[in-house]
Amino acid sequence: MKYENEVKFLYQNYVPNKGKSNILQAELIRIIENLRYEALFNLNCNWNASFIESINFLKQYLPSFNDSLNELLEKGKYARDYYDGLVEMDLDKMVILDDSFYDSLLDHVIEQYYLDKDLVKIN
Repeated sequence: MKYENEVKFLYQNYVPNKGKSNILQAELIRIIENLRYEALFNLNCNWNASFIESINFLKQYLPSFNDSLNELLEKGKYARDYYDGLVEMDLDKMVILDDSFYDSLLDHVIEQYYLDKDLVKIN
C-alpha cells in the first residue's frame, strides 16, 4: 500500500469503535477494511444486505472501481448462496483474497479525497 501512514492516521483518528464515521475519507476506509476483514478472515460467511449497502456507498465515490466492486458483490452473493447450501464451495467465486485489491482501493481514496484536500463531513 502506497499510503499506509495516511490510511492509519485517518482510521485511528476518525473511525469510531462502533458505527459509521462522519468523515467521508474515514468512512470509505472503514468500509474497505470491513470488506477486507470479512473476505480474508471469514470467507464472506457473514455476507448480508449491509455489505451490499457498503459496496453501493463505495461505488458512489470510487466510480473507476465499479467493475471490481461489482465483482466483489457477485462473490459475496455466491458466498451467501454457498453458506445457505445452494451452491458448491468455490473460493474463486466466493472471495477476493488478494490484499493488493483492497490496498489499491485505499490508495485511491487517499489520492482522490485526502491529499491536499480538506476532510469532508457526512451525515
